Amino acid sequence: MTSSGPAASAETGSQPGSQVDGLVKVTRPPSAGPWQSSPSQLADRPHPRAAVAALNSVAATPCLPPALSGSARAWSKPTAAQALSSIARDAIELFGGPAASRLRECSAEDCLLVFVDLSRPGQRRWCSMDRCGNRAKQRARRR
Repeated sequence: MTSSGPAASAETGSQPGSQVDGLVKVTRPPSAGPWQSSPSQLADRPHPRAAVAALNSVAATPCLPPALSGSARAWSKPTAAQALSSIARDAIELFGGPAASRLRECSAEDCLLVFVDLSRPGQRRWCSMDRCGNRAKQRARRR
C-alpha cells in the first residue's frame, strides 16, 4: 500500500515529476517552465536548465487523450497531470519548432504576454490589437 500526503512527499522527494501512485506530483507552478523559457527564447539565449528539465519531465507523462463524440472531437475526463503534459508538449513544440523565430513579446508597457507573430512581414507589435494596440494608440493620441 502506498501512502499519500506529506509522508509520501517526503518519501518520493519534491522533484518535479516525482511519482506518487502513478501520478506526477507538481511541486512548482505549472507555468514555471514556459515562463522561464520565454525570455531566453526572445533573447536568443539558451533556456535555463531547470526550466528545460521541468518541461521535459511534465511532457513525459501521458497527455490528454482525444475521444470521438458523435462526429466531433471531445476530451475524455482529463486529470491535472494530463492537462499539464499537453501544455508542456505545446511549449516544447513552440520553443523548438519553426514558430520559435516568430515569438514576440507584447510592446505594451503593462502587458507580459508573449505571442507568435503570424503577420506576413513579421512586425506585429501587440498581443492583441483590440486590447494592447488600441490602448497604445489611444495614449499616443492623448499626448
